[in-house]
Amino acid sequence: MSVPFAVRIKTNRTDRHITHLVRDLSFREVAIGGWANATFSLDHPLSFQPDEIAPFGRAYIYDRRDGQVVWNGRLEDPGSGADASGEVWHLTAMGPSAHARDTVTPRYYVDTRAERFFVGITSTKHCEVSSRGEDDPAITMRVAQGSNWLVNEAGLVVWSGANDAGQTLARVSVAWDGGFTSSNNEVRLATSTLPAASVTRDSASLSTAGGTLVCALGGALPTGEDAVYLRTIRLTSNFIPVNDDTFWAEFTNFVVRTRLKNASGANINTGYSGNTIRADQVINDLLGDVLTEYDGPNALVDTTTHAIDHLVYPDGVAPADIFDDMMTFEPAFRWGAYEYGPTDLARFEWTTWPSTVRYECTAQDGIDLPSSAAQLYNRVRVRYVTANGTRKTIQRTAAVPELDDEGVVREADLDLGDNAGTLSNAQRAGDEFLTQHASPPAAGTLTIARPVYDLAYGRMVQPWELKAGELIRIRDVMPRSAALTATGRDGISVFRIASKEYNTDTASARLDLDTQSLSTAKALADLAKLKTSRRRR
Repeated sequence: MSVPFAVRIKTNRTDRHITHLVRDLSFREVAIGGWANATFSLDHPLSFQPDEIAPFGRAYIYDRRDGQVVWNGRLEDPGSGADASGEVWHLTAMGPSAHARDTVTPRYYVDTRAERFFVGITSTKHCEVSSRGEDDPAITMRVAQGSNWLVNEAGLVVWSGANDAGQTLARVSVAWDGGFTSSNNEVRLATSTLPAASVTRDSASLSTAGGTLVCALGGALPTGEDAVYLRTIRLTSNFIPVNDDTFWAEFTNFVVRTRLKNASGANINTGYSGNTIRADQVINDLLGDVLTEYDGPNALVDTTTHAIDHLVYPDGVAPADIFDDMMTFEPAFRWGAYEYGPTDLARFEWTTWPSTVRYECTAQDGIDLPSSAAQLYNRVRVRYVTANGTRKTIQRTAAVPELDDEGVVREADLDLGDNAGTLSNAQRAGDEFLTQHASPPAAGTLTIARPVYDLAYGRMVQPWELKAGELIRIRDVMPRSAALTATGRDGISVFRIASKEYNTDTASARLDLDTQSLSTAKALADLAKLKTSRRRR
Protein backbone atom coordinates (compact mmCIF):
# COMPACT_ATOMS: atom_id res chain seq x y z
CA MET A 1 0.00 0.00 0.00
CA SER A 2 1.18 3.50 -0.81
CA VAL A 3 -0.29 4.96 2.40
CA PRO A 4 1.03 4.48 5.95
CA PHE A 5 -1.49 1.90 7.14
CA ALA A 6 -1.07 -1.27 9.17
CA VAL A 7 -3.69 -4.04 9.17
CA ARG A 8 -4.25 -6.56 11.95
CA ILE A 9 -6.70 -9.46 12.27
CA LYS A 10 -7.63 -11.12 15.55
CA THR A 11 -9.53 -14.43 15.68
CA ASN A 12 -9.91 -17.15 18.30
CA ARG A 13 -6.92 -18.89 16.68
CA THR A 14 -4.48 -16.06 16.08
CA ASP A 15 -3.71 -12.35 16.42
CA ARG A 16 -1.62 -11.29 13.45
CA HIS A 17 -0.45 -8.22 11.53
CA ILE A 18 -1.01 -8.91 7.83
CA THR A 19 -0.05 -5.56 6.27
CA HIS A 20 2.43 -7.15 3.84
CA LEU A 21 -0.37 -9.34 2.38
CA VAL A 22 -2.99 -6.62 1.92
CA ARG A 23 -4.07 -4.85 -1.26
CA ASP A 24 -7.20 -3.12 -2.58
CA LEU A 25 -8.05 -1.75 0.85
CA SER A 26 -11.02 0.59 1.30
CA PHE A 27 -13.12 1.55 4.31
CA ARG A 28 -16.21 3.65 4.85
CA GLU A 29 -17.70 5.89 7.52
CA VAL A 30 -21.25 7.32 7.52
CA ALA A 31 -22.60 10.32 9.39
CA ILE A 32 -25.48 8.26 10.79
CA GLY A 33 -24.07 5.04 12.20
CA GLY A 34 -20.32 5.70 12.30
CA TRP A 35 -17.82 3.14 10.96
CA ALA A 36 -19.67 1.13 8.32
CA ASN A 37 -17.68 -1.40 6.26
CA ALA A 38 -14.28 -2.24 4.84
CA THR A 39 -13.03 -4.46 2.00
CA PHE A 40 -9.56 -5.73 1.21
CA SER A 41 -7.74 -8.61 -0.40
CA LEU A 42 -5.03 -10.91 0.92
CA ASP A 43 -2.35 -12.42 -1.28
CA HIS A 44 -2.48 -15.93 0.15
CA PRO A 45 -2.61 -19.48 -1.27
CA LEU A 46 -6.05 -21.04 -1.65
CA SER A 47 -4.91 -24.54 -0.70
CA PHE A 48 -5.82 -23.95 2.97
CA GLN A 49 -7.70 -21.36 5.02
CA PRO A 50 -5.34 -19.22 7.10
CA ASP A 51 -5.97 -18.90 10.84
CA GLU A 52 -6.54 -15.17 10.44
CA ILE A 53 -9.55 -15.67 8.14
CA ALA A 54 -12.64 -16.54 10.17
CA PRO A 55 -16.16 -15.12 10.26
CA PHE A 56 -16.63 -12.53 13.02
CA GLY A 57 -12.93 -12.14 13.66
CA ARG A 58 -11.83 -8.58 14.45
CA ALA A 59 -10.11 -6.45 11.80
CA TYR A 60 -8.10 -3.32 12.67
CA ILE A 61 -6.63 -0.65 10.41
CA TYR A 62 -4.01 1.60 12.01
CA ASP A 63 -2.28 4.84 11.03
CA ARG A 64 1.37 3.88 11.31
CA ARG A 65 2.41 7.49 11.88
CA ASP A 66 0.93 7.60 15.38
CA GLY A 67 -0.72 4.20 15.99
CA GLN A 68 -4.25 5.58 15.96
CA VAL A 69 -7.06 3.25 14.89
CA VAL A 70 -8.40 4.41 11.52
CA TRP A 71 -11.11 1.75 11.28
CA ASN A 72 -12.10 -1.52 12.95
CA GLY A 73 -14.89 -4.07 12.64
CA ARG A 74 -15.89 -7.73 12.32
CA LEU A 75 -15.03 -10.02 9.42
CA GLU A 76 -17.85 -11.57 7.44
CA ASP A 77 -17.81 -14.61 5.13
CA PRO A 78 -14.56 -14.58 3.14
CA GLY A 79 -14.35 -15.23 -0.58
CA SER A 80 -11.43 -16.43 -2.65
CA GLY A 81 -10.25 -16.53 -6.23
CA ALA A 82 -7.33 -16.32 -8.61
CA ASP A 83 -6.37 -14.01 -11.48
CA ALA A 84 -3.30 -12.95 -13.40
CA SER A 85 -1.82 -11.47 -10.24
CA GLY A 86 -2.11 -14.74 -8.29
CA GLU A 87 -4.30 -16.41 -5.67
CA VAL A 88 -6.20 -14.06 -3.37
CA TRP A 89 -8.71 -14.01 -0.52
CA HIS A 90 -11.37 -11.28 -0.65
CA LEU A 91 -12.47 -10.09 2.78
CA THR A 92 -15.35 -7.90 3.88
CA ALA A 93 -15.70 -6.52 7.36
CA MET A 94 -18.57 -4.64 8.99
CA GLY A 95 -17.91 -1.78 11.37
CA PRO A 96 -19.31 -1.47 14.91
CA SER A 97 -22.47 0.13 13.49
CA ALA A 98 -23.56 -3.37 12.35
CA HIS A 99 -24.04 -4.41 15.98
CA ALA A 100 -27.16 -2.22 16.09
CA ARG A 101 -28.83 -4.79 13.81
CA ASP A 102 -27.61 -7.96 15.54
CA THR A 103 -30.64 -8.35 17.79
CA VAL A 104 -34.36 -8.16 16.98
CA THR A 105 -36.58 -8.30 20.05
CA PRO A 106 -39.96 -6.98 21.22
CA ARG A 107 -39.64 -3.69 23.07
CA TYR A 108 -42.16 -1.68 25.08
CA TYR A 109 -41.47 1.82 26.38
CA VAL A 110 -44.81 3.65 26.61
CA ASP A 111 -47.98 1.79 25.62
CA THR A 112 -51.31 3.62 25.35
CA ARG A 113 -53.22 1.02 23.33
CA ALA A 114 -56.49 -0.41 24.67
CA GLU A 115 -56.22 -3.22 22.12
CA ARG A 116 -53.33 -4.88 23.99
CA PHE A 117 -55.52 -5.57 27.03
CA PHE A 118 -57.21 -8.95 26.77
CA VAL A 119 -60.08 -10.43 28.81
CA GLY A 120 -58.78 -12.50 31.74
CA ILE A 121 -59.84 -16.13 32.13
CA THR A 122 -61.34 -15.39 35.57
CA SER A 123 -63.54 -12.60 34.25
CA THR A 124 -67.12 -13.45 35.37
CA LYS A 125 -69.44 -14.50 32.57
CA HIS A 126 -72.13 -12.03 33.69
CA CYS A 127 -69.65 -9.15 33.26
CA GLU A 128 -69.45 -8.15 29.62
CA VAL A 129 -66.10 -6.64 28.62
CA SER A 130 -65.95 -4.54 25.46
CA SER A 131 -64.04 -1.61 23.97
CA ARG A 132 -65.40 1.48 22.31
CA GLY A 133 -64.32 4.85 20.96
CA GLU A 134 -61.71 5.95 18.47
CA ASP A 135 -59.65 8.91 19.63
CA ASP A 136 -60.67 8.30 23.26
CA PRO A 137 -60.84 4.50 23.58
CA ALA A 138 -62.33 2.79 26.60
CA ILE A 139 -62.71 -0.67 28.07
CA THR A 140 -66.21 -1.09 29.49
CA MET A 141 -67.16 -3.74 32.03
CA ARG A 142 -70.95 -4.04 32.19
CA VAL A 143 -72.97 -6.54 34.25
CA ALA A 144 -75.75 -8.04 32.13
CA GLN A 145 -79.30 -7.01 32.96
CA GLY A 146 -81.41 -9.77 34.47
CA SER A 147 -78.47 -11.27 36.36
CA ASN A 148 -77.39 -11.06 39.98
CA TRP A 149 -74.02 -9.47 40.79
CA LEU A 150 -72.55 -11.78 43.47
CA VAL A 151 -69.67 -11.29 45.89
CA ASN A 152 -66.16 -11.42 44.28
CA GLU A 153 -67.61 -11.56 40.77
CA ALA A 154 -65.45 -9.32 38.64
CA GLY A 155 -64.73 -8.12 35.19
CA LEU A 156 -61.00 -8.46 34.33
CA VAL A 157 -58.62 -7.40 31.56
CA VAL A 158 -54.87 -8.13 31.47
CA TRP A 159 -51.83 -6.50 29.82
CA SER A 160 -48.71 -8.71 29.58
CA GLY A 161 -46.49 -6.92 27.07
CA ALA A 162 -43.59 -6.49 29.49
CA ASN A 163 -43.57 -10.23 30.18
CA ASP A 164 -43.57 -10.99 26.44
CA ALA A 165 -40.56 -8.69 25.92
CA GLY A 166 -38.59 -9.70 29.01
CA GLN A 167 -39.07 -6.26 30.56
CA THR A 168 -40.73 -5.14 33.79
CA LEU A 169 -43.16 -2.40 34.78
CA ALA A 170 -42.23 1.10 35.91
CA ARG A 171 -45.54 2.98 35.90
CA VAL A 172 -49.21 2.27 35.21
CA SER A 173 -51.88 4.95 35.01
CA VAL A 174 -55.53 4.60 33.97
CA ALA A 175 -58.62 6.80 34.31
CA TRP A 176 -61.96 5.26 35.30
CA ASP A 177 -65.64 6.13 35.54
CA GLY A 178 -68.75 4.39 36.87
CA GLY A 179 -72.46 4.13 36.11
CA PHE A 180 -73.50 4.29 39.77
CA THR A 181 -72.04 5.06 43.19
CA SER A 182 -71.53 2.32 45.78
CA SER A 183 -68.91 1.55 48.42
CA ASN A 184 -69.73 -2.15 47.94
CA ASN A 185 -68.12 -2.16 44.50
CA GLU A 186 -64.57 -1.27 43.52
CA VAL A 187 -62.35 -0.61 40.53
CA ARG A 188 -58.84 -1.99 41.00
CA LEU A 189 -55.40 -1.71 39.43
CA ALA A 190 -53.26 -4.76 40.16
CA THR A 191 -49.90 -6.11 38.98
CA SER A 192 -47.97 -9.37 39.21
CA THR A 193 -44.92 -11.23 38.06
CA LEU A 194 -46.37 -13.92 35.81
CA PRO A 195 -47.46 -16.58 36.61
CA ALA A 196 -47.87 -15.40 40.22
CA ALA A 197 -51.26 -14.12 41.42
CA SER A 198 -51.92 -10.41 41.08
CA VAL A 199 -51.78 -7.92 43.96
CA THR A 200 -53.89 -4.75 44.08
CA ARG A 201 -51.74 -1.59 43.93
CA ASP A 202 -54.49 1.05 43.78
CA SER A 203 -58.29 0.94 44.11
CA ALA A 204 -61.37 3.12 44.54
CA SER A 205 -65.05 2.69 45.33
CA LEU A 206 -67.16 2.76 42.20
CA SER A 207 -68.84 6.12 41.63
CA THR A 208 -70.13 8.41 38.93
CA ALA A 209 -67.39 10.91 39.86
CA GLY A 210 -64.64 8.73 38.41
CA GLY A 211 -60.92 9.13 39.05
CA THR A 212 -57.46 7.77 38.25
CA LEU A 213 -55.61 4.67 39.39
CA VAL A 214 -51.80 4.90 39.45
CA CYS A 215 -48.85 2.88 40.66
CA ALA A 216 -45.15 3.45 39.99
CA LEU A 217 -41.70 2.33 41.07
CA GLY A 218 -40.65 4.11 44.22
CA GLY A 219 -44.27 3.94 45.38
CA ALA A 220 -46.85 1.17 45.43
CA LEU A 221 -45.32 -0.75 42.52
CA PRO A 222 -42.54 -3.21 43.51
CA THR A 223 -39.70 -4.05 41.15
CA GLY A 224 -39.93 -7.04 38.86
CA GLU A 225 -43.66 -6.95 38.02
CA ASP A 226 -44.51 -7.63 34.37
CA ALA A 227 -48.33 -7.83 34.04
CA VAL A 228 -51.19 -5.36 34.62
CA TYR A 229 -54.77 -6.19 35.70
CA LEU A 230 -57.82 -3.91 35.65
CA ARG A 231 -60.90 -5.10 37.57
CA THR A 232 -64.35 -4.05 38.66
CA ILE A 233 -65.52 -6.23 41.55
CA ARG A 234 -68.45 -6.76 43.97
CA LEU A 235 -67.26 -6.79 47.61
CA THR A 236 -70.25 -7.55 49.85
CA SER A 237 -71.94 -10.93 50.23
CA ASN A 238 -75.31 -9.34 49.44
CA PHE A 239 -76.00 -9.75 45.73
CA ILE A 240 -77.36 -6.95 43.56
CA PRO A 241 -80.15 -7.69 41.10
CA VAL A 242 -79.15 -5.96 37.89
CA ASN A 243 -82.31 -4.34 36.57
CA ASP A 244 -81.05 -1.35 34.55
CA ASP A 245 -78.05 -0.26 32.43
CA THR A 246 -76.11 1.65 35.11
CA PHE A 247 -74.11 -1.34 36.37
CA TRP A 248 -70.87 -0.58 34.58
CA ALA A 249 -67.31 0.66 35.03
CA GLU A 250 -65.16 2.12 32.30
CA PHE A 251 -61.36 2.49 31.94
CA THR A 252 -59.68 5.09 29.68
CA ASN A 253 -56.37 6.94 29.15
CA PHE A 254 -54.19 3.86 29.52
CA VAL A 255 -50.47 4.38 30.07
CA VAL A 256 -48.07 1.53 30.77
CA ARG A 257 -44.37 2.35 31.07
CA THR A 258 -41.57 -0.18 31.45
CA ARG A 259 -38.51 0.06 33.65
CA LEU A 260 -35.42 1.55 32.01
CA LYS A 261 -31.75 0.86 32.42
CA ASN A 262 -28.97 3.42 32.36
CA ALA A 263 -26.15 3.12 29.85
CA SER A 264 -24.08 1.10 32.34
CA GLY A 265 -26.81 -1.55 32.61
CA ALA A 266 -28.14 -0.63 36.09
CA ASN A 267 -31.90 -0.60 36.60
CA ILE A 268 -33.52 2.80 37.13
CA ASN A 269 -36.06 2.41 39.93
CA THR A 270 -37.15 6.02 40.50
CA GLY A 271 -38.26 9.03 38.48
CA TYR A 272 -41.37 7.61 36.79
CA SER A 273 -43.72 10.45 37.67
CA GLY A 274 -44.73 11.18 34.07
CA ASN A 275 -46.41 9.31 31.24
CA THR A 276 -43.86 10.07 28.49
CA ILE A 277 -40.28 9.24 27.60
CA ARG A 278 -37.41 11.07 25.85
CA ALA A 279 -35.20 9.79 23.05
CA ASP A 280 -32.02 9.96 25.16
CA GLN A 281 -33.66 7.71 27.78
CA VAL A 282 -34.42 5.16 25.07
CA ILE A 283 -30.82 5.33 23.78
CA ASN A 284 -29.38 4.79 27.27
CA ASP A 285 -31.75 1.86 27.89
CA LEU A 286 -30.65 0.14 24.68
CA LEU A 287 -26.99 0.64 25.58
CA GLY A 288 -27.53 -0.84 29.02
CA ASP A 289 -29.75 -3.76 28.01
CA VAL A 290 -29.27 -4.78 24.37
CA LEU A 291 -26.16 -3.28 22.78
CA THR A 292 -23.58 -5.29 24.69
CA GLU A 293 -20.75 -4.61 22.22
CA TYR A 294 -20.92 -0.85 22.82
CA ASP A 295 -19.16 0.85 25.71
CA GLY A 296 -22.28 2.03 27.54
CA PRO A 297 -20.60 3.41 30.69
CA ASN A 298 -18.41 5.74 28.60
CA ALA A 299 -20.94 6.52 25.86
CA LEU A 300 -21.68 10.14 25.00
CA VAL A 301 -25.47 10.57 25.07
CA ASP A 302 -26.78 14.14 24.84
CA THR A 303 -30.14 14.97 26.41
CA THR A 304 -33.18 15.53 24.18
CA THR A 305 -36.42 17.41 24.90
CA HIS A 306 -39.40 15.98 22.99
CA ALA A 307 -41.86 14.01 25.15
CA ILE A 308 -42.77 10.79 23.31
CA ASP A 309 -46.19 9.60 24.46
CA HIS A 310 -46.31 6.20 22.72
CA LEU A 311 -43.46 3.89 21.71
CA VAL A 312 -43.85 0.11 21.38
CA TYR A 313 -42.45 -2.65 19.16
CA PRO A 314 -44.52 -5.77 19.91
CA ASP A 315 -43.36 -7.63 16.78
CA GLY A 316 -39.65 -7.13 17.46
CA VAL A 317 -37.23 -4.44 16.37
CA ALA A 318 -33.51 -3.89 15.86
CA PRO A 319 -31.93 -1.04 17.86
CA ALA A 320 -30.90 0.65 14.59
CA ASP A 321 -34.58 0.97 13.64
CA ILE A 322 -35.35 2.50 17.04
CA PHE A 323 -32.51 4.98 16.41
CA ASP A 324 -34.19 5.91 13.12
CA ASP A 325 -37.47 6.55 14.94
CA MET A 326 -35.71 8.67 17.55
CA MET A 327 -34.12 10.79 14.83
CA THR A 328 -37.58 11.28 13.30
CA PHE A 329 -38.56 13.09 16.50
CA GLU A 330 -35.12 14.59 17.15
CA PRO A 331 -33.54 15.32 13.72
CA ALA A 332 -30.90 17.53 15.33
CA PHE A 333 -29.31 14.33 16.69
CA ARG A 334 -27.42 11.40 15.16
CA TRP A 335 -25.77 8.21 16.39
CA GLY A 336 -22.48 6.53 15.65
CA ALA A 337 -20.29 3.62 16.79
CA TYR A 338 -16.53 3.81 16.39
CA GLU A 339 -13.24 2.29 17.61
CA TYR A 340 -12.97 -0.52 20.14
CA GLY A 341 -11.61 0.73 23.45
CA PRO A 342 -9.47 -0.89 26.16
CA THR A 343 -12.41 -3.11 27.20
CA ASP A 344 -12.81 -4.29 23.57
CA LEU A 345 -16.13 -2.43 23.34
CA ALA A 346 -16.97 0.14 20.67
CA ARG A 347 -17.22 3.84 21.45
CA PHE A 348 -20.80 5.11 21.03
CA GLU A 349 -22.19 8.61 20.53
CA TRP A 350 -25.69 10.12 20.42
CA THR A 351 -24.99 13.78 19.75
CA THR A 352 -26.21 16.83 17.89
CA TRP A 353 -25.02 17.46 14.35
CA PRO A 354 -21.98 19.77 14.09
CA SER A 355 -23.06 23.29 13.17
CA THR A 356 -19.76 25.00 12.32
CA VAL A 357 -17.29 24.41 9.50
CA ARG A 358 -14.43 22.07 10.42
CA TYR A 359 -12.59 21.47 7.11
CA GLU A 360 -11.36 23.82 4.38
CA CYS A 361 -10.61 22.36 0.95
CA THR A 362 -10.70 22.92 -2.81
CA ALA A 363 -12.42 21.04 -5.62
CA GLN A 364 -9.28 20.36 -7.62
CA ASP A 365 -9.39 16.57 -7.11
CA GLY A 366 -12.93 16.29 -8.49
CA ILE A 367 -16.44 17.35 -7.62
CA ASP A 368 -19.96 16.61 -8.84
CA LEU A 369 -22.96 18.57 -7.51
CA PRO A 370 -26.18 17.36 -9.21
CA SER A 371 -28.50 19.21 -6.80
CA SER A 372 -31.99 17.75 -6.97
CA ALA A 373 -35.26 19.55 -6.26
CA ALA A 374 -36.89 16.13 -5.90
CA GLN A 375 -36.25 16.38 -2.16
CA LEU A 376 -38.30 19.59 -1.75
CA TYR A 377 -41.71 19.26 -0.07
CA ASN A 378 -44.13 21.85 1.29
CA ARG A 379 -46.67 19.30 2.51
CA VAL A 380 -46.49 15.93 4.18
CA ARG A 381 -49.23 13.48 5.06
CA VAL A 382 -48.42 11.46 8.17
CA ARG A 383 -50.09 8.13 8.86
CA TYR A 384 -50.42 6.96 12.44
CA VAL A 385 -52.52 4.65 14.59
CA THR A 386 -54.81 5.97 17.34
CA ALA A 387 -54.89 4.55 20.84
CA ASN A 388 -57.83 2.39 19.79
CA GLY A 389 -55.98 0.91 16.82
CA THR A 390 -57.63 3.09 14.14
CA ARG A 391 -55.44 4.24 11.24
CA LYS A 392 -55.57 7.98 10.65
CA THR A 393 -53.66 10.65 8.74
CA ILE A 394 -52.88 14.31 9.30
CA GLN A 395 -51.48 16.84 6.85
CA ARG A 396 -48.74 19.28 7.82
CA THR A 397 -47.61 22.20 5.67
CA ALA A 398 -44.63 24.55 5.53
CA ALA A 399 -43.45 27.47 3.40
CA VAL A 400 -40.88 26.52 0.73
CA PRO A 401 -40.18 29.57 -1.50
CA GLU A 402 -38.83 27.51 -4.42
CA LEU A 403 -42.19 25.70 -4.63
CA ASP A 404 -44.55 28.40 -3.35
CA ASP A 405 -43.29 31.06 -5.76
CA GLU A 406 -44.15 28.82 -8.70
CA GLY A 407 -47.46 27.66 -7.27
CA VAL A 408 -46.23 24.06 -6.92
CA VAL A 409 -47.50 21.74 -4.20
CA ARG A 410 -45.44 18.65 -3.41
CA GLU A 411 -46.71 16.29 -0.72
CA ALA A 412 -44.62 13.52 0.84
CA ASP A 413 -45.86 10.41 2.60
CA LEU A 414 -44.63 9.51 6.09
CA ASP A 415 -45.85 6.40 7.91
CA LEU A 416 -45.29 6.09 11.68
CA GLY A 417 -47.14 2.77 11.80
CA ASP A 418 -48.29 1.74 15.26
CA ASN A 419 -44.84 1.68 16.87
CA ALA A 420 -44.74 5.40 17.60
CA GLY A 421 -48.06 6.53 16.17
CA THR A 422 -50.05 9.08 18.15
CA LEU A 423 -51.38 12.48 17.12
CA SER A 424 -48.70 14.44 18.95
CA ASN A 425 -45.94 12.18 17.62
CA ALA A 426 -47.34 12.50 14.09
CA GLN A 427 -47.41 16.30 14.33
CA ARG A 428 -43.83 16.40 15.55
CA ALA A 429 -42.58 13.97 12.90
CA GLY A 430 -44.37 15.81 10.08
CA ASP A 431 -43.06 19.23 11.10
CA GLU A 432 -39.50 17.97 11.46
CA PHE A 433 -39.71 16.22 8.08
CA LEU A 434 -40.71 19.47 6.38
CA THR A 435 -37.89 21.33 8.11
CA GLN A 436 -35.41 18.84 6.69
CA HIS A 437 -36.92 19.13 3.17
CA ALA A 438 -37.27 22.91 2.91
CA SER A 439 -34.11 23.28 0.81
CA PRO A 440 -32.59 20.99 -1.83
CA PRO A 441 -29.65 18.87 -0.63
CA ALA A 442 -26.52 18.89 -2.69
CA ALA A 443 -26.48 15.08 -3.07
CA GLY A 444 -23.08 15.45 -4.70
CA THR A 445 -19.63 13.92 -4.35
CA LEU A 446 -16.22 15.39 -3.64
CA THR A 447 -12.86 13.67 -4.07
CA ILE A 448 -10.04 14.54 -1.69
CA ALA A 449 -6.55 13.27 -2.58
CA ARG A 450 -4.40 15.73 -0.61
CA PRO A 451 -4.24 17.12 2.95
CA VAL A 452 -6.94 19.61 3.95
CA TYR A 453 -7.03 22.13 6.76
CA ASP A 454 -8.78 21.03 9.97
CA LEU A 455 -10.04 24.06 11.90
CA ALA A 456 -10.63 21.96 15.05
CA TYR A 457 -7.01 20.73 15.19
CA GLY A 458 -5.45 23.82 13.60
CA ARG A 459 -3.38 21.74 11.18
CA MET A 460 -3.49 19.87 7.90
CA VAL A 461 -5.00 16.35 8.01
CA GLN A 462 -4.90 13.46 5.57
CA PRO A 463 -8.01 12.47 3.55
CA TRP A 464 -8.58 9.32 5.63
CA GLU A 465 -8.77 11.46 8.79
CA LEU A 466 -11.88 13.37 7.67
CA LYS A 467 -14.90 12.66 9.87
CA ALA A 468 -18.34 11.94 8.45
CA GLY A 469 -21.01 14.29 9.81
CA GLU A 470 -18.69 17.32 9.94
CA LEU A 471 -19.09 20.43 7.77
CA ILE A 472 -16.62 21.08 4.95
CA ARG A 473 -16.17 24.31 2.98
CA ILE A 474 -15.14 24.09 -0.67
CA ARG A 475 -13.47 27.42 -1.31
CA ASP A 476 -13.48 27.42 -5.12
CA VAL A 477 -17.19 26.66 -5.56
CA MET A 478 -19.07 29.93 -6.12
CA PRO A 479 -16.37 31.87 -4.23
CA ARG A 480 -18.30 35.02 -3.38
CA SER A 481 -17.79 36.78 -0.06
CA ALA A 482 -20.91 35.40 1.64
CA ALA A 483 -19.95 31.84 0.72
CA LEU A 484 -16.38 32.21 1.95
CA THR A 485 -17.52 33.40 5.38
CA ALA A 486 -20.42 30.96 5.86
CA THR A 487 -20.33 29.09 9.18
CA GLY A 488 -23.22 26.65 8.62
CA ARG A 489 -24.36 24.35 5.81
CA ASP A 490 -25.68 26.37 2.86
CA GLY A 491 -25.60 23.88 -0.04
CA ILE A 492 -23.44 26.33 -2.03
CA SER A 493 -19.96 26.18 -0.56
CA VAL A 494 -20.53 24.54 2.83
CA PHE A 495 -21.71 20.94 2.94
CA ARG A 496 -22.15 18.18 5.45
CA ILE A 497 -20.05 15.05 4.91
CA ALA A 498 -22.76 12.38 4.71
CA SER A 499 -20.25 9.58 4.18
CA LYS A 500 -16.55 9.03 3.51
CA GLU A 501 -14.97 6.14 1.65
CA TYR A 502 -11.19 5.94 1.53
CA ASN A 503 -9.43 3.78 -1.06
CA THR A 504 -5.72 2.95 -0.87
CA ASP A 505 -5.45 2.27 -4.62
CA THR A 506 -6.24 5.90 -5.45
CA ALA A 507 -5.01 7.27 -2.11
CA SER A 508 -8.13 9.41 -2.01
CA ALA A 509 -11.35 9.83 -0.08
CA ARG A 510 -14.72 10.06 -1.82
CA LEU A 511 -17.15 12.20 0.16
CA ASP A 512 -20.91 12.16 -0.26
CA LEU A 513 -22.13 15.68 0.45
CA ASP A 514 -25.28 16.54 2.42
CA THR A 515 -26.97 13.23 1.52
CA GLN A 516 -25.71 9.98 0.15
CA SER A 517 -25.13 10.21 -3.58
CA LEU A 518 -28.08 9.61 -5.90
CA SER A 519 -27.07 6.17 -7.06
CA THR A 520 -28.86 2.97 -8.01
CA ALA A 521 -27.21 1.15 -5.09
CA LYS A 522 -28.57 3.65 -2.59
CA ALA A 523 -32.05 3.54 -4.14
CA LEU A 524 -32.13 -0.26 -3.83
CA ALA A 525 -30.89 -0.09 -0.24
CA ASP A 526 -33.60 2.44 0.65
CA LEU A 527 -36.24 0.23 -0.97
CA ALA A 528 -35.08 -2.81 1.01
CA LYS A 529 -35.19 -0.80 4.22
CA LEU A 530 -38.72 0.40 3.41
CA LYS A 531 -39.93 -3.17 2.84
CA THR A 532 -38.39 -4.28 6.14
CA SER A 533 -40.02 -1.38 7.96
CA ARG A 534 -43.44 -2.19 6.54
CA ARG A 535 -43.12 -5.83 7.56
CA ARG A 536 -42.40 -4.71 11.12
CA ARG A 537 -45.60 -2.69 11.21
